[in-house]
Amino acid sequence: MQFRDFFSSLVEGIHTHMPKLNKLILRECNLDNNDVAALLSSSHHGWKEIVLEGVPTAINGPAMEVLMQQCSVLEKFVADRCEFFSGHDAVRVLASSPNLHTSITARVDAIVFADRCPHTGSLREWACEASLISLRIRITGMPRPDLLECQVQESYPGEGREIQSQVYDRLARLTKLESLWLGESFSSGSQFDSLELSLESGLHKLSGLKSLKELGVISLALKIGVEEVQWMAENWPELRTIYGMGLPNESPYKEAVEWLQRNRPDIRL
Repeated sequence: MQFRDFFSSLVEGIHTHMPKLNKLILRECNLDNNDVAALLSSSHHGWKEIVLEGVPTAINGPAMEVLMQQCSVLEKFVADRCEFFSGHDAVRVLASSPNLHTSITARVDAIVFADRCPHTGSLREWACEASLISLRIRITGMPRPDLLECQVQESYPGEGREIQSQVYDRLARLTKLESLWLGESFSSGSQFDSLELSLESGLHKLSGLKSLKELGVISLALKIGVEEVQWMAENWPELRTIYGMGLPNESPYKEAVEWLQRNRPDIRL
């Protein structure tokens, strides 16, 4: 049987004989845009879980239209190592999915992630705000003039902090979060256009994340000191793990790490 015949039979079989199938996982498969669209549209009642890992296809046009039709039932969405899945599209999924509890996407520009109305400057409402529990996302594009390795230059003084403030405003609306990863799941080199996570830059805006248990900051260029970890311990009562700060003898945040180990040994590093 030729691949095209097999694929057509697969799509038809899912639609006709698998009415309860609600999870779609595509890993390392080189399907074209129409093939992805066909698979996404094959579910009877919509996919509750969609995982795209290492899919080189551009998820746009027909495939993106069908993906957006799944948002009303979508609960978990992963687009990892999908080179052509854009930050704009990741935000569209977040903004349109009222049942979404888990979202893992790669790279989103900070201004895109903030998602403000260009006319009023206010944040657009996202459908996932009352449901999202786990978010893993790499937010980029923030000028960091405090760093010698600054990757993005400010257009005017204070722009970097202004953009960081907008990102904090967006994260602050996700009050159900239990897991927040802002960096990679493993070290792939430092990111010099990230949030500082300093109180001075706006960390205090995240005081409403009372359910947060896990924070991932691997490879980020942070400005975290004792004051910041004291604030986290006080304002995030459920916090149990911080990934990415290291141990005292190897950490650039030595004093903060030592304070945590002394005063909050229940928080794993």
